[in-house]
Amino acid sequence: MLRLFGIVLAISLLLMGCTGDETTEGDKTPPFKPDLIHHLGDNGDGGTTYEITYPEGNTPVQIDDLNDDNNGIDAVSSGDWLRLQWAPFADSDVDFVRIYRFYKNALGIQGLTQIDSVRASEGVVYLDATLNTGGNTAINNEWYYYIDAYDTSGNHTVSDTVSYYLLEKPLIHEPYYHELVDANDLTFKWEILSSGSISKYRVLLFDENRQRIWQYDQTDTDPDQLYLTVDYTGSPLIGGTYYWRVDAFGEQDATLESGIGSESLETEFYVE
Repeated sequence: MLRLFGIVLAISLLLMGCTGDETTEGDKTPPFKPDLIHHLGDNGDGGTTYEITYPEGNTPVQIDDLNDDNNGIDAVSSGDWLRLQWAPFADSDVDFVRIYRFYKNALGIQGLTQIDSVRASEGVVYLDATLNTGGNTAINNEWYYYIDAYDTSGNHTVSDTVSYYLLEKPLIHEPYYHELVDANDLTFKWEILSSGSISKYRVLLFDENRQRIWQYDQTDTDPDQLYLTVDYTGSPLIGGTYYWRVDAFGEQDATLESGIGSESLETEFYVE
């Protein structure tokens, strides 16, 4: 990974050398190295602790409940996209970040490009919805990212890389969109993925406020039929609006340095 980062950094410096950016007179100190957060886990995994490195030392961050907003780089439900997350910057004068992406194949690093530039004030999360542009497809690829943080004087520092292997989305069938169901007869049904390399599926149920209220891990991922079904076994549901989805998790390849998975589209249904 260190060798890979060295190659990426060398290419990045070459790209930046062609932009005409120059550090202005005065402040010559680059920002402290930004921390682009790797995949910490998935919605429903429980809690975890990770460390952010700041000038004064490592700062532990305790997460009591991993969810879609706090788990680092991850797939998203809304499309064949990836969401990035970085830690708050140590320097108060960071102005903007440039976001870079690439993938790898037998020939090495491919498609290294700056995909966007965003103001630091816009937050610490970025959604990459451009994976299907160009000659490579979003799914069944491992995507790598790093960011370059610039301060108001033009000084800049590059982060380490993070990555995620994106699988195809599970296709959900029941309950279907806007279906009205009986609270005492709720069953979730979805198609198994054709890749054949899924270690488990996770069914997630959310209330009208999109708070997770139930989950079920299905590890029997290679049935004879085309579909999987799971009966709801949680607390009794009252009438109202609910949302559900299925997350897929791939068999972890020892050569991968990232998380691997996908999330189905989220579906709204009603309980009578």
